[in-house]
Amino acid sequence: MDLVTIERPKGLSMPARTLPEEALNTQVGYLLVWLEKLLGVKDTPENEKRIKFLVGQIKETAWGLSITQIMDAFKLYVDGKLSENGKYLEPISGFIDTIHFKKVIRAYKNAKAPKMDLKAIVISVNERYNEKGSLRDESQKPINGVSETFDHLYEIGLLPDKKKSKEVTDAYHKRKIAACGYIIAPLIDKKRWFEKEGLKGVPGHKEVIEKIETVKNYSHPEILPLFKLLVLEGYFKKLKKDGKHLKELI
Repeated sequence: MDLVTIERPKGLSMPARTLPEEALNTQVGYLLVWLEKLLGVKDTPENEKRIKFLVGQIKETAWGLSITQIMDAFKLYVDGKLSENGKYLEPISGFIDTIHFKKVIRAYKNAKAPKMDLKAIVISVNERYNEKGSLRDESQKPINGVSETFDHLYEIGLLPDKKKSKEVTDAYHKRKIAACGYIIAPLIDKKRWFEKEGLKGVPGHKEVIEKIETVKNYSHPEILPLFKLLVLEGYFKKLKKDGKHLKELI
């Protein structure tokens, strides 16, 4: 399949999470144009909005992948070589949205990643909490396996569906607000420092303000991982208090 030649930025094989913001934006800009060509997405305001929103999806869904790997995922998708739940994904031309993007990346990860013993991961995460009382690493980020553990426990019903009742919906919402609070507090402190030092309007100050806005509109990439961590910690705390063992429940 021939694509219009686009100038390739350097460092496309580096994981997205390791890139400085400026380099990430350059690479994502390249990826967006590339995807438009590959999928035949027409340059309409609606589609342009969808494509640009994928920047957030990369941070949420493909943060550990490189732009090259994301491109590889969509090449396999277009060639009809990616499957989910035993069925090959049917390529759709001229269209892409967040659900579309997530399906492709999820199928790619399942195809390329070594098969994990999911139960072992879940048990390991639970044991880590029982030992440390926390699911954070030394840098206060979620430890490996938190997202997979949350997704699995949610899927099998040990964590209730968010639509099960108003009580559950409210409880999840409180965790989401708490996650936002953890993220936004140091950003506000940093914003105030810039302003106190008379640096209002400098690039660093503007960048902090933009990050604060992503927290307020729930698009900051760290909200979902932290939300999952807080829900799991609350669940594991209750299990421990009740004298129950996750091994017996899964």
